[in-house]
Amino acid sequence: EYRQLVPIWENYFVWAVGKFSGLPQFERYHFANYKRSIRRGIGICGDASMILSSILDNQGIENRIVSFGGHVIVEYLDEGGNSYLVDPDFGVELNGSLQHLVETPSNFRGAYLEAGYAPREVDDLFAAYRTPFALYDDTYHFMTKRYIFEEVSYVLKWIFPLFLLIVCGAYLFFRSKALKHD
Repeated sequence: EYRQLVPIWENYFVWAVGKFSGLPQFERYHFANYKRSIRRGIGICGDASMILSSILDNQGIENRIVSFGGHVIVEYLDEGGNSYLVDPDFGVELNGSLQHLVETPSNFRGAYLEAGYAPREVDDLFAAYRTPFALYDDTYHFMTKRYIFEEVSYVLKWIFPLFLLIVCGAYLFFRSKALKHD
């Protein structure tokens, strides 16, 4: 079981949506902001791929997120324009392109086995690689609506506390004035 519900003290808007909406994408929340994901310290393949994609973007390295049914990896271009795949969740660099993975997946099994993964686990992973996939230019493209919601919620989460401070401050101000007149 993945416990990726955003804690109430991190962001009560995101927490409430995850707790009460029944939407699985908020119950197992992937941060759009890669620095928040790193601070969290846990995640699954989508989190690791978004972090890597964001870091590559910051370094000016062309990349895209590849989302299979059940697993997410990153494809990047090296300085020579060659395409390579990286599985940041498993910590494995695949020596080839997405096209090669789709055409000859068996050529990539060795990278996972050499990294110490059990054949059964690799079989499950390659079952995902045989599913249709979607390509995303970046994290924003990968999760547009949640990206916008997250950015807005991290601004809005301060409105309620500020409102309480203003109300309490006004109450204390007017109460002290009333006490002076008595």
